Amino acid sequence: MTAPYFHDGSAEMLDDVLAHYARAGRVIEDGPFAGDGARNPHKHGMIVGFDASDDEITDIIAFLHSLTDESFLTNPAYSDPWPDDHPVRIDRVMPGDFSHSC
Repeated sequence: MTAPYFHDGSAEMLDDVLAHYARAGRVIEDGPFAGDGARNPHKHGMIVGFDASDDEITDIIAFLHSLTDESFLTNPAYSDPWPDDHPVRIDRVMPGDFSHSC
């Protein structure tokens, strides 16, 4: 629904997400996972990327935004059922909360 995207929050915008998939991997400049993901020998052969014009990328992003139903997201009937002090919630890390270490 909102940035950051991917399981690790490494894509700040939908443009970054689409660039990752279009390229069939991303380039990580430094750190323990540095390298060119498009050339990773462990990547499945069906991950091949795609070509898209700037207009097509803009259209894809507009389509993805159209899928968000704000009335669903803000409807109290679908909110978290657990009180703040319930054990289920105490140590739970929510998406986008980077204050916890895993």
